[in-house]
Amino acid sequence: AAAGPERRRALLRLADVEETLGNRDAARSVLQQIVAQFDGETAGEAAYRLGRMLSAAGQDEAAVEWQLTAAYVADGSPWARRALLEAGGAFTKYLVK
Repeated sequence: AAAGPERRRALLRLADVEETLGNRDAARSVLQQIVAQFDGETAGEAAYRLGRMLSAAGQDEAAVEWQLTAAYVADGSPWARRALLEAGGAFTKYLVK
């Protein structure tokens, strides 16, 4: 099995490839796997990206949940700060519906 950092990089790259190819369900699945298997900034980045994808798909309630997850697991990191800003935007979109 790949070591921690190598596995982390490989999974993030796989999520990038799937998203670029338009395989959003597969990309979301990989990102969810990352959140489940890692912590800190790695999990925060994955949760942040999940939230962005869901917001872009109009799933604002789920997007807020993932952004708040990112803020929690990566507390104090740049991912946490970005996630809180994104959560505010997605929550606002959700309320306006």
